[in-house]
Amino acid sequence: MTLGILYADELRGFTRSKVMIALWVGLPVLSVIFKLLQPDTEGVPLLTFVAILIGSIGGTLSAVLLSTTITGERSRHVYDLFLVRPVRRSHLLLSKYLAAITSLLAAAAVSLGVAYVADLITGSIVPGIGGQLGESLLISMAAMAIASAVGLLFGVLINSIAVSAILSVYVGNQLSAV
Repeated sequence: MTLGILYADELRGFTRSKVMIALWVGLPVLSVIFKLLQPDTEGVPLLTFVAILIGSIGGTLSAVLLSTTITGERSRHVYDLFLVRPVRRSHLLLSKYLAAITSLLAAAAVSLGVAYVADLITGSIVPGIGGQLGESLLISMAAMAIASAVGLLFGVLINSIAVSAILSVYVGNQLSAV
């Protein structure tokens, strides 16, 4: 099995996941809510504030999803099926990680796009918003990539689903915030 086949299979699984569907719907709704509420962000542009929030929420959910999926599959001996057709462990883990990051990228792009359109509608576009939009997407993806990597690590190292989920939430969120 190649990495591409594993990636496609994992991506198909993540797109059917209720967590990812909630992210694809929930994150854009969150952007609109923050645009409507216009909280005092103390000098931080609203798009950047939303990007940080998206990175935190998306990263936390992805870390939990990855850690619990891997831990659960190990406890159910799903990986024993690969003994018939040997697959490199690195390909298994990399395919899960890349599928999660791809799904998160789509959710973040839609969410920030909605925030951008809301800025267009309300007329609060700042000059140079294209660079700010790219920077905001980069901030979100960096936080989500770090949290997802922590979730992957705890999924491999810990045998308890509950412990891996709790540690992924706490440690993943803390590291992505740094």
